[in-house]
Amino acid sequence: VLSHGFLNYLVRLMARVSIKAKEKAILKQLRVTKNQKFKILDIGCGNGEFLQYLDNNKFEKYGIEINPQGYHMCENKGIRMFDKDLKDLNVESNFFDVVTLWHVLEHLEKPRELLIAVKKVLKENGILVIATPNTDSLGFKFGRNFWFHLDSPRHLILYNNQCLEYLLKSAGFEVIHEGRLYYDYPLDLFWSLRDSWLKYFIYPFYPVLKTLSKESMLLIFKKVKGER
Repeated sequence: VLSHGFLNYLVRLMARVSIKAKEKAILKQLRVTKNQKFKILDIGCGNGEFLQYLDNNKFEKYGIEINPQGYHMCENKGIRMFDKDLKDLNVESNFFDVVTLWHVLEHLEKPRELLIAVKKVLKENGILVIATPNTDSLGFKFGRNFWFHLDSPRHLILYNNQCLEYLLKSAGFEVIHEGRLYYDYPLDLFWSLRDSWLKYFIYPFYPVLKTLSKESMLLIFKKVKGER
């Protein structure tokens, strides 16, 4: 039987792997020069873990978190914090190199309003990184009402790749990278299929099928040239 301490260690290890994979994907899309630091804004940054473990030599870190407890946790980690919606902040245009939304978009009633605000503060060569649950996934198709990422009523709008690209296009963005986040929420597919007969075929090969199933998607966007 696995000890509670060992399980916690595995969870922390997976979190570190996830953050480093995200950092690598971000840096791959930026024009990196020697000794350059990028201004990054993480919207809905929670306890600040993502920003905390980014390379301090490569990123100047900013966060938005309206939850007071999360806000103070992030401040204690040395992150420059805001506690208001982006559209209500006095941030100069073309300020950030990177804006990230890690599983935030699905919580928003009016996501386009936020995307318009992001476009304003993002540099011309900057990137917007979005991770969100994917309704084209194996878990949604066969789990249906048991899909882990339904998370009602907290999740207001759920997307697939096509819907997300359409939404971003309407806000003046174009996709430059598509990926999958199989290292986030490692047991989401397991719980999604708990009431499906498919679990008897999928559970024995879970690590492989979890890697292939697109339970969450990662898309990176840039501003359409000529738009502001």
